[in-house]
Amino acid sequence: MSDGCDNRCSYCTIPMIRGPYRSISPAKVLKEVEYLTAGGVKEIVLVAQDSCLYGKDLDGNVDLADLCRLIARVDGVEWIRVMYAHPAHLSDDLMDRLFAIDKVCRYLDMPIQHISGKILKKMRRHSKPDRIKQIIKRLRNIDKSISLRTTLMVGFPGETDDDYKKLLDFVEQTEFDYLGAFCFSPEEKTEARDFSEVVDSQLIDERFELLIDVAERVASRRAMMQIGKKQKLLVDWLSADDSACYEARSYRQAPEIDGYYKICNGPNIHPGMFIEAVIKDIDRAEL
Repeated sequence: MSDGCDNRCSYCTIPMIRGPYRSISPAKVLKEVEYLTAGGVKEIVLVAQDSCLYGKDLDGNVDLADLCRLIARVDGVEWIRVMYAHPAHLSDDLMDRLFAIDKVCRYLDMPIQHISGKILKKMRRHSKPDRIKQIIKRLRNIDKSISLRTTLMVGFPGETDDDYKKLLDFVEQTEFDYLGAFCFSPEEKTEARDFSEVVDSQLIDERFELLIDVAERVASRRAMMQIGKKQKLLVDWLSADDSACYEARSYRQAPEIDGYYKICNGPNIHPGMFIEAVIKDIDRAEL
């Protein structure tokens, strides 16, 4: 729904490569949505470098929530999923209006990168730890069953043991449903490439492994809570490892990255249909 980025995080080359943030007009977005639904697509996944900035460069006073409301009116749309919501631009008003739309999945991908105020400032993320925590609390007050995904970075220059402990404790306490993580890598022509206080590469790897271990434990605990619950599932396709079964997802799972449920022995199941199923078991939590 947009191209480019204005955030200019100190470690990122995207603004140099893709240019400034440019929203695609609502008319063009709706035309694409209508094309997709005509082909049987039921779920619309909205992607941008910063979804929360949608419309800031457009005439007509339209933002992300307004766009979702327009998409929700298109025949055939059942689910709308928002990815890449930058916490610096996710206001209380935007959250409230976005999740007041029935077809917007109670799911949000919100990359926060870190929770140390010092590291966030060096990253030039324009977000503060307290505000990030307030956002998460508000989201779970809006709907306690909301599914949250985030992305984190370890080993950013200047990351101390104390900074890292804050990050681990935050992950343990916040209980994200899904989490992606990566190690800092100095990119050409970025400000962070020239930062001092470089973290030892072996230490970065150790921090990464421990973070993933903690995140997997938390995600598994969250996933186990779904056992015994009836869920509305969207059938995607035949299972790659069992031709007698189908892979399907609930509102809690984005396509391709958040895992799936395996549906076997159901009557008249085919891709693109919605079914209701009771979750019997969890094999592993996908991060």
